[in-house]
Amino acid sequence: MWIALHDLSIVSLVVAGLILTCAYVIFGMTGFGQNALAIPLLVLFVPLKFCVPLIALLDMVFVTWTATKFRKHANYPELIALLPTLFIGLIAGTMFLSYLPERILLLALGLLIGSYGIYSLLKSGQADRLSRLAALPFGFLSGLLSAAFGTGGPVSVIYLAGRIREKATLRASILIVLIFTTATRIVIFGVNDFLENRKLWIWWACVLPGCFAGVRLGHYLHDLVDNETILRAVRILLVLSGLILVWKNI
Repeated sequence: MWIALHDLSIVSLVVAGLILTCAYVIFGMTGFGQNALAIPLLVLFVPLKFCVPLIALLDMVFVTWTATKFRKHANYPELIALLPTLFIGLIAGTMFLSYLPERILLLALGLLIGSYGIYSLLKSGQADRLSRLAALPFGFLSGLLSAAFGTGGPVSVIYLAGRIREKATLRASILIVLIFTTATRIVIFGVNDFLENRKLWIWWACVLPGCFAGVRLGHYLHDLVDNETILRAVRILLVLSGLILVWKNI
C-alpha cells in the first residue's frame, strides 16, 4: 500500500535518508547514477510525486557543487545539440507526472529501470559512436524520464559517451547536463505546484547532511575502489528494484 503524503512517518524519513546517502556515495564516485539508484527504492516507501521533487532539490545542491570543479572541461557544442529536445522532454515528462495514475507511472518506471540495468550488465567495451542527430531522440527521452521519474541521466550518459571519448570531458559534460535538467525541473515543478508541500522542504533539510556526507565519502572512495565493481553492483540492484516495482504494480 502506498503511503499518502500526510502519513509520511519518521521511519520513512530515516529509511529515505539511508537510501539517499548511499545513492550520493555513488554520485560522489562516478558523477551520476544517484537518481536511478534512489528513486526505485524510495517509491517503495513514499509517493513518486513526493520523492521526484525531493531529489531534484537535492541534485540542485550537489550537482552544482560538483560541477564547479569540472565545468571548464565540458564539451559545450555537444551540450547545445542535446539541450533543445531535452527541454521539450522535461515539459512532456512533467505532464505525465501530473496527470497519469501513479500505478501506471511506477509500472513504467520498473520496466525502464530493470531494462536499463540489464542493458548495462550486458553492455561491454567502449560505447558505440553516435551521430550528432542522435541528440534529438536521446535529449527528448532524457528530459521525459528526468521529469516523470527523475531517472533520465543514464540516457544522456549513453548519448554523451557515444560522442565524447575523453574521460574528464565526458564527466564534466554529464554534470552540466544534470545542472540544466535539475534547474529546469525545479522551475517546472514550482510552476505546477509540486514544491508547495511543507513536508517536502522539511525532509530536504533533514536528509541534506547525510547526502553531503555520502558525496564526500564517494569522493574519498573514488581512487580507492574499483568503479566498475561498484557500478556492476548498482546495475544488479537496478534490475532487482525494477522487478520489484513491476511485481507490485501489475
